[in-house]
Amino acid sequence: MSEKSLSTAAFQDEIQQHVNDLWKLHPSIGVKALMIKLEEMNLSSEVTKQRVKAAKQAIPYAFEEKDDKVPKLSQKQLEFVNRKIEERTSLRSNKRYKEADEIGKGLTAMGIVIDDAMRTWTIGEKPTVKEDNTTDEDASTGIACMFCARHFASKNLVFKHLRDVSTSCGNAIFQTGQKVPAAPSHMRKAEKRQIYLSERARKRNTGKATVHEQPGSTLWFGDIPLPYTRPAGQYKRLKAVLREYLPRNVPQPRIKKVVRKGYRQGVVDDNQPEKDPYLGFALIVFRDAEEASLVEAESQGKTVTASNVFKDGDCSEFPTFQIKIRRIESEKEESSGNKENIESANTEGGIDPTIRDQLSPLSFSELQERYRALKTDLGGDDSSFIDEREMTHKDHRLLLDRIVGLYQQSGERTEVNWEGKPVDEEICNELLTILQNLRWPAESHRKGLSSERYLVLQTNVKSDRFYNDLRCTCRKLMEKVDPEYYYSGIAVTKNFVASPHIDDKDNSYQYAISLGNFENGGQLCVEGTRYDEKGNKSTYVNVVDTHKKIARADGRCVHWVRQFEKGDRYSLIFYDTTDQHKVKLNEAGVDANFAIKK
Repeated sequence: MSEKSLSTAAFQDEIQQHVNDLWKLHPSIGVKALMIKLEEMNLSSEVTKQRVKAAKQAIPYAFEEKDDKVPKLSQKQLEFVNRKIEERTSLRSNKRYKEADEIGKGLTAMGIVIDDAMRTWTIGEKPTVKEDNTTDEDASTGIACMFCARHFASKNLVFKHLRDVSTSCGNAIFQTGQKVPAAPSHMRKAEKRQIYLSERARKRNTGKATVHEQPGSTLWFGDIPLPYTRPAGQYKRLKAVLREYLPRNVPQPRIKKVVRKGYRQGVVDDNQPEKDPYLGFALIVFRDAEEASLVEAESQGKTVTASNVFKDGDCSEFPTFQIKIRRIESEKEESSGNKENIESANTEGGIDPTIRDQLSPLSFSELQERYRALKTDLGGDDSSFIDEREMTHKDHRLLLDRIVGLYQQSGERTEVNWEGKPVDEEICNELLTILQNLRWPAESHRKGLSSERYLVLQTNVKSDRFYNDLRCTCRKLMEKVDPEYYYSGIAVTKNFVASPHIDDKDNSYQYAISLGNFENGGQLCVEGTRYDEKGNKSTYVNVVDTHKKIARADGRCVHWVRQFEKGDRYSLIFYDTTDQHKVKLNEAGVDANFAIKK
């Protein structure tokens, strides 16, 4: 511990001692009064509200013995109660209120009465024991409790009965300091939850899209009633209002910021202190200043009626209001997310992401398999796999660290170089012209990947008012490449780089093409798998040149884009996430029949 930390601890001990003494003289004294009395003592340590508050919270609870006709506790029981009260205080200070409440329930069932205001506890009458209504009528069936011999319909109900500290059995276990494990069904749910969180974290660990905000493209929307600004579903209510009342030729903008309780409009009556309800405001970002001007001109002053926004359901909680818009002239273009990645891509090309980033999209079970294969290749024995078998999904990072170490020992990964099939020059030029003049959406359609721009075009859109030219030209391209191929969407990107990921929602292969004036790099890299004569599995990296060429790859394998030098790189990825045309996973990563091996 540093000298400063020791000094701070000493000061706190001094304050704590005086606070304890003052509390004995003046029970329930407040923090402000304590500070005044401590300052009058001229202590060597600084008296701050934070230190005094912490000292007050740490005041030990005193036992008050009463002459009531209640059972007396033994010394061992008194020590147990004091220890449990200390645990409860510690949990509450750490904001673990649920666990603290469980201890409180157990002490109450024992007949302990706690007075938090006076920091005292005493022995009262035990409350009536709660009885379960979940027992079977026939005592010969079901699962019996080992303590009270009552029968329950399932093991889950037995565990619930034993964990409930307000029941006789549960309180008996509580008094011995034991803790019954969670019910089997709860444990399974917790395991599923852990797997879900692990998978979600894995998928989000791929990158971050750039956030764009051109000068003059941001508008202030005000006078919004509270029900419309509820944050659930990423402000889906506010988005519904914008969708209904913005001009028809304006796509959904980006909601930059929402302040729910921004201000009040005034007093209802001069004779009454009651004020109007709070109103909120939002900062909305559009594609450019021209679009923002159009919205201001056409949407200013429109009356929002809930029945127009929410076609179904009860709209009584949504008041009618008028749209109020102001220009924000001081807003400057800003970008975040992968700005550094894109800048580095314009300085040195042909660089892959780290081996850790390449492997992070793999699931826990896939990492286990990869670890064992690498360990065998490096001469490891089966005994070294025991730890990995015992790992859980929360150890994804630990297992990943071990695999990275093995890859560092085995050397660089094997690469297989390909180039896609050439595409008609006229179509390439037409697509490039459209992409260079495209009005990209204000918000990236895939925030978890590193790209300067990301737009998703779904094929189930009947009439596209914003990107119809791009759709038609993409259709023209695919009619020449593979007229029978069905794609449910097109991912259109600008300066996509790195971001190893798996498109696990795909049900078929992808077609990929890149355009632009980028140099040295920008290849599509797809991990592939091969098997030797003995059936042993090994992996390698397909490096595919897609510049003005189109290749067929499987997005269900880990894939990324190499960094490139200067210029802009546009890409089009045709994919299918529907169940109509399912295709088996191509473990090779790249279709050799639709690419040329170098």
